[in-house]
Amino acid sequence: MIKFYLLLISFVCFSCSVHQHGYLGSSYAPTKNVDVFVDASSIKKSYAIIGKTYVETDGFTNLDRIQQNAIEKAKGKGANAILFQDYLFQDGTTVQTVSKRDSSTSSSVRVRTTTIPVVTTRLDILFLKYD
Repeated sequence: MIKFYLLLISFVCFSCSVHQHGYLGSSYAPTKNVDVFVDASSIKKSYAIIGKTYVETDGFTNLDRIQQNAIEKAKGKGANAILFQDYLFQDGTTVQTVSKRDSSTSSSVRVRTTTIPVVTTRLDILFLKYD
């Protein structure tokens, strides 16, 4: 049973990762300062969306690192601001264990199926250029 839990913990830890996708949009002259928003109603200036990307996270994610990478990308693409929008998805992973017991009189096989909830967060990152 301990081996099962060690295997399960290893599976969960190794499957926890960040999947970042490339930038899609326009490029302008690089900028030096980038504003960061998590709510569109907080943006007081008029703007145009010049690009976007998204990041899928599942597990232990360093959000500061994601934000810093997005800021650097925005500077390089000429954006004045970035807007983070997050979405939460819940899925399940099924783990099946098989145990066999042999004895001189009989043998039996027991199969146990367990579903582990997996939560994935998707961050859409919009790159904004002020008008």
